[in-house]
Amino acid sequence: MTSPSQTTEVLLPSQIIITSQLDKLMQYYNLLHKKTKIELAVEYEMAKQSFIHEKSDGNRIRYILLLLFPKTSFYDNDTALSLLEEWPQSKQQLSDLEGFKSLLFILLTEQQGMEKTIRNLSHQISLEKERASSLQKKVDDIKVMEKNLLRRNTL
Repeated sequence: MTSPSQTTEVLLPSQIIITSQLDKLMQYYNLLHKKTKIELAVEYEMAKQSFIHEKSDGNRIRYILLLLFPKTSFYDNDTALSLLEEWPQSKQQLSDLEGFKSLLFILLTEQQGMEKTIRNLSHQISLEKERASSLQKKVDDIKVMEKNLLRRNTL
């Protein structure tokens, strides 16, 4: 008879592979943060070409991670989202990778919505600035007219 403290959790082979795949993805992402902009551009081109030649899950996710890398010339949320949407379902796709894909899709969709909201608000702000400038010009013109009227009346 085993005590509760002596019980061990049995991992299925697929759980070990999943952890390994996600670990590798996160290590890759961390490695990207250590690269220079030039090295990132080279890595991006290699990932893009690898994906074009072989549309494997690994090539797809590396390409997506690079597309999402901030402050780069190749940042493209829309393309990354499209690649996630077009990701074919496979029987071999592991559940944690599927969960990672779903999480990434949700985050990108939300980010895309926020970017659209920001663009709309920026546009509204610029319109309001133009309107405020126009109103200020009218106020200034009225002040000039009042001063001119006062000068005429005092002469």
